[in-house]
Amino acid sequence: MRLPESIIDRVPVLALLEEDWESVSFTALGAWILFYLIVLGGAAAGGGLARWIDLVFVPIHEGGHLLFAWLGSQWLMVAGGTFLQLFVPFALAVYFALRRQIPGTAFCAFFLFEQFLPVGTYMADARSQSLQYVTVGDPDNAVHDFYYLFSHAGVLEHDTAIGGFVRILGWIGMLAVVGWLGWQAWLRRPALGHPALKTKAATPTPAPKTKAVRAPGPAAQSPAYDFGNLGSTLETAANSPFWQWFHLEHTGGQNGVSRFQPNGPKFHSLCYVDVTSSANGAIAAVTLGVQRKFVEGREEPFARDLVKSFLCAVLPERSDELERFVDEVGAEYGGSQPVITGPSAPTPRRAPAGSRPTPAYLVFIGRGKRCEMKSGAFEVLEENVTEGPTGWLCLRVKPSAW
Repeated sequence: MRLPESIIDRVPVLALLEEDWESVSFTALGAWILFYLIVLGGAAAGGGLARWIDLVFVPIHEGGHLLFAWLGSQWLMVAGGTFLQLFVPFALAVYFALRRQIPGTAFCAFFLFEQFLPVGTYMADARSQSLQYVTVGDPDNAVHDFYYLFSHAGVLEHDTAIGGFVRILGWIGMLAVVGWLGWQAWLRRPALGHPALKTKAATPTPAPKTKAVRAPGPAAQSPAYDFGNLGSTLETAANSPFWQWFHLEHTGGQNGVSRFQPNGPKFHSLCYVDVTSSANGAIAAVTLGVQRKFVEGREEPFARDLVKSFLCAVLPERSDELERFVDEVGAEYGGSQPVITGPSAPTPRRAPAGSRPTPAYLVFIGRGKRCEMKSGAFEVLEENVTEGPTGWLCLRVKPSAW
């Protein structure tokens, strides 16, 4: 979720909403959806689990009356019951949303809207007052909340219409929460027919799969290519300074493609490195994938660090075009904000005054779709791709002969 910088500057806590949701398995989300469907079925039948949940909110409602009574206003005391009844699940839903926890956010949001049902029923009872209700204090002095509130607002004769509208909002909200959970489960669905790379934990935004590169088998006796500081094999790459600097760990593999991602939770789902290797372990291609929101968000310096360090590690000797692109990534184009870089990454040089950004840099900042470059015996393909709702910047390096 991308928010305008002006809003984040005013309310810094909203920057948390730009983070990924915490990992939840497809099976767990499916179980939660089944639970909510059971609750919905019971609510539609006029009972079920929803009735038991409603009992939890009775003391919260009555506590709202007592709490707001301290303000010395009869109107606030009467309205405070329903306000607290709805505010508690709303506040908890916001808390879990800022923590990026899907089950907690959905649970609190679902039962926030579920409480619209008894509130709507209570509203519709304002004139008839045929319901039995709980009160605190002297029952002889008790007043029906919405008879009092609607009378003061001059809308008492519309109590049933208002109550019915509130109940409809409750049903729409509950169904929307279940729909959102279904969408989250769809994003985490197991691949059918073309299994994706299996990872240690499901990630909120699956990275695009790298196309396998046909590498020559041992019988071909093709020379091994040296991918800069990564060397020529998976073993040498795993021991390289680039791997150690970014704490890359193996998270899956298939068809000769091994995937590596940072082991820290903050950046784990934001980027990956895919290494395509032949049967004898020789590296045939290396692909770096970085989420667009990582490149464009508040963590942009870290994304630039990763891209620049990757190119410098894989291609220590670069063509003039690639060298300029590396400089553009290392220092904001036309500005003076160099970023921290990993081992072997040189200090960036600012672009000459009046020069235009390279096509590769336009792809990097999202203003281009695809760019191909050559550097010695290697080809570099840079492109922006979309996998589901997620945009990715992908850089793929492979020998021109393969």
